[in-house]
Amino acid sequence: MTAEPAAHPSRLALITGAGSGIGRFIARGLAQANFDLLLAGRSTTKLSATRDWIAGEFPGARIETRSVDLAELAQARAFAESLAGRPIDVLMHNAGTFTARRSLTAEGIETVLATNTLAPMVLTEALLPSLRAAVARRGEARVVVTGSSTSDHVGIDPDDLELERGWGMSRAYARSKLAVMIAAFHQARALAGTGITVNVVHPGFVATDLVRDPGHAGWGWRVVTRFALSPEEGADTPVWAATAPEMRGVSGCYLKRRTIVRPNRRAEDAALAGRVWSALAARVRD
Repeated sequence: MTAEPAAHPSRLALITGAGSGIGRFIARGLAQANFDLLLAGRSTTKLSATRDWIAGEFPGARIETRSVDLAELAQARAFAESLAGRPIDVLMHNAGTFTARRSLTAEGIETVLATNTLAPMVLTEALLPSLRAAVARRGEARVVVTGSSTSDHVGIDPDDLELERGWGMSRAYARSKLAVMIAAFHQARALAGTGITVNVVHPGFVATDLVRDPGHAGWGWRVVTRFALSPEEGADTPVWAATAPEMRGVSGCYLKRRTIVRPNRRAEDAALAGRVWSALAARVRD
């Protein structure tokens, strides 16, 4: 006798950068919403700590961990291929970096752009079979990209996305967040009508290790972070974007505090955004 399929199959959320900061609390929030979790990040130790912490609060949670450096785009693609079309209901792009010095990845790409922009772009494209499988099973899949208000007023040069001229720590970070917004909006348009939605969320200014590390930002950040949100507070809007019934079918939007807001005008400039997308796509071609 053939077993009947489950009336409500389990939902899987893949969270990148889940080993610390906002990512840990996003994962916790999705576990609370009854998602199975796939936690991805560079540090096996931190991922295991997140898994154990969540399992302690939600003993029935099904949690996997995968160590991967998504800034290395070959690793991102291999990671996606290893999932072999497994249904992913929520793809949460939370991994990010904020470096004190300009550096290149092993693939020769500026590190901040590779981590904050190209990795989410590549992973979304590579995981389309998994997202489509979720749509076939439950009618929708959601991609949520962690953005930043630092992108709200910054400019961008499609001919110098890696800031070979005039690299600065804050400038590189802000531009990478504008670039990932432009990429996310492009993907949202390309996926319109498929059941896969793509949105960008600003979690608020959050006191994570990313900005508290004196080696990265110095005493100025220590003053500013006194007024920052906690990682738990920062996780609220990303989790809401991934789970709220009212966000079903909503795509190509920028969210702050559970509200759709206007993005940087450059993200809405079709000609400029098209040039940025083309320049990004040229960097991720195999």
